[in-house]
Amino acid sequence: MITCSVCGCLNDPSNMVCEECGSDLIDETEYYELYGDD
Repeated sequence: MITCSVCGCLNDPSNMVCEECGSDLIDETEYYELYGDD
């Protein structure tokens, strides 16, 4: 499952947008590359 970075809702990995809030889903590795993990 993928956790939405906006609302925290769990989504199926095949989803492109969050079922709860409609935000684009981004996987964690991509997120860390963009925003860093520190």
